[in-house]
Amino acid sequence: LSNRNLIINGAMQVAQRGTSETTASGYTTVDRFSQSASNLANNCDVEQGTISSGGAYDAGFRKSYKVTNGDNNADTNDQSKINYVIESQDLACSGWNSVNSNSKVTLSFWVKSSVAQTFSVLMYAEDASKAYGFEYAATTSWTKITHTISGASGLTFNNDNGYGMGIQWFLYMGTDTTDNSFTNNAWGSYSGSSRSKDMATNWQTTNDATFEITGVQLEVSDHATSFEFLSFADELRRCQRYYFKGSGSQKYFGGMYNSSNSMINVPLPVTMRTTPTITSANADGGTLGDIYENENNICYYILGDTSVGFTPSDAEASAEL
Repeated sequence: LSNRNLIINGAMQVAQRGTSETTASGYTTVDRFSQSASNLANNCDVEQGTISSGGAYDAGFRKSYKVTNGDNNADTNDQSKINYVIESQDLACSGWNSVNSNSKVTLSFWVKSSVAQTFSVLMYAEDASKAYGFEYAATTSWTKITHTISGASGLTFNNDNGYGMGIQWFLYMGTDTTDNSFTNNAWGSYSGSSRSKDMATNWQTTNDATFEITGVQLEVSDHATSFEFLSFADELRRCQRYYFKGSGSQKYFGGMYNSSNSMINVPLPVTMRTTPTITSANADGGTLGDIYENENNICYYILGDTSVGFTPSDAEASAEL
């Protein structure tokens, strides 16, 4: 039963970027999970939460992805959601016969909301432009949610490293993107203006309302099995396929490129999903010149520095979907 969970970092252990951020959108704290919001009056606080009691704690979880709402209205164009994206080849080669309605996957997760209400999940298969949604009830106590999804005609996934399927936990979606004619528990054509039934506004209009999620597992099965716990080291290496942050105290070594400049090669710990982009890097000595990236390393061209080593500060390589 090993390697059955298609979700990386579902126990929210790894947070390379940091443990808290006030932001509208993007990957900011817990690896592989992102916040996506637009048109809000106030951005949400996102953090790697700590679990100290309750059902999720008893089940073995100690960390969560936690969102704290700002002071917001429930406007028609508001969007606030948590995202996770699965690489397409991980679905194509998972053993799920996705075009067969008798073949199933099961999504399970633990959730807690300071405002008890019904929330929605949308699963979006980009290669097939199909979507599947369902609703669930969250309470002020940790609750385990389990939902089984059947395959469907035309639901195909490319065997490549692109966007396969996004799982979106809606905290609030305004009526510009929802429609009560939306059909839950069935695959259908994706529509940006009909992603779920109209949502309750309670959580969205409550300042400092919180929403926490952990123990996310998607497996090829017609039922949920116990969560597949991995060591921190194993989860970190899986996360580093998509994002790597260097240590500010890590010394890297290279050699002189010419009489006045040096070239430093920074090996990445794992082969990344694709050629990464470097979001920030500062050389201790000299001026940072050209940066060359590939899936296996980052090369820094340092102008005015002939030392054999340097310490990059907050060097980041990202190959997120």
